[in-house]
Amino acid sequence: MKYIHPTSDIFIKYLFGMEGDNLLLKDFINAIQKNCGLPLITSLEVRNPFNLKTIYFDKESILDIKAVSETGEIFNIEVQTSGSEIFRNRSLYY
Repeated sequence: MKYIHPTSDIFIKYLFGMEGDNLLLKDFINAIQKNCGLPLITSLEVRNPFNLKTIYFDKESILDIKAVSETGEIFNIEVQTSGSEIFRNRSLYY
């Protein structure tokens, strides 16, 4: 049996990105919201994680998870195993 690493893209997408079953993702986001003193969300919809180009020279990106709350708040979720200069630049882009 092959081992799937718990921080791999496929595991994160399976754990949090299942359409129609957003309870774990909602709880994860609410734990972060609560820790930051932000309002909790009551519902959530998983969206297409592809950010397509809007203009020719723009860059296409793919998130681990993209979700939208009932108030229209967008949550871009990227799981990284360690900090790096590349991630800092990528997070500014997203």
